Amino acid sequence: MKKKLLSFLMLGILLIPNTAMAFYYTSTYDMLEIVQTASFKANKNDVVQVDTVPNKSLTKAPAGSKIYLHLFKKTFTGYSPVDKTWNDAFKPDTAKSLIAPETGEYKVRLRNDTNKRMVGKVSISVYGVLK
Repeated sequence: MKKKLLSFLMLGILLIPNTAMAFYYTSTYDMLEIVQTASFKANKNDVVQVDTVPNKSLTKAPAGSKIYLHLFKKTFTGYSPVDKTWNDAFKPDTAKSLIAPETGEYKVRLRNDTNKRMVGKVSISVYGVLK
């Protein structure tokens, strides 16, 4: 019985994902042009995942619109862009392609090019691969 229990415990340990969550941020957005998240720390090669859930009844942007996502790293003179991607403005979407190129302080900027109102929820998750 102890062998079975130990083997199940070992299997459970092996099935744990090899990633570690470093930061989680959730908020809402209501924008005509740009909104920006609070700053957060990320390590080199951490993945910055951005989940957006639009409020369809309040969003006035045309069908097919995108929310452009820009990852900015803090520098001596302010924040500089280091990566970008986009999410769909009309359905829940997840961007997993933003990568922190080095350890430091970052922000995510959401940009709306339509000049029409976009409303919804945003969640930012930062996670890295365990070594």
